[in-house]
Amino acid sequence: MIKILPLNQVEDVTTTEEGVRRLLIRNVYVHCDLEENVETYLFHANFKSDIRNKIKKIFTLESRVPIYPYLLKKHSQVAQKLGHVLKQMRSEGLLDKYQKQVEKEFRIN
Repeated sequence: MIKILPLNQVEDVTTTEEGVRRLLIRNVYVHCDLEENVETYLFHANFKSDIRNKIKKIFTLESRVPIYPYLLKKHSQVAQKLGHVLKQMRSEGLLDKYQKQVEKEFRIN
């Protein structure tokens, strides 16, 4: 992500609700989360279909648990750049390298 967005534009959120709400109020351009979390939140928060339709899953990140970046449709140019960078990182083996670093750091087998 740092290749696309400056570090000062990348933030952590603690809940799906916070991430989706920040996406909807245009406080962030991209939110990465589990598909089930976002879909469940959008459904149970009783958002109208026009609000739900503003959020679009753009692709799947490779991981043991599939994580999907979401963004508002009007920011599709970010999706294209992000997809390109992630494909490049995958071809260079960086995604696997970072996954192994995380597994080692958090002792995940």
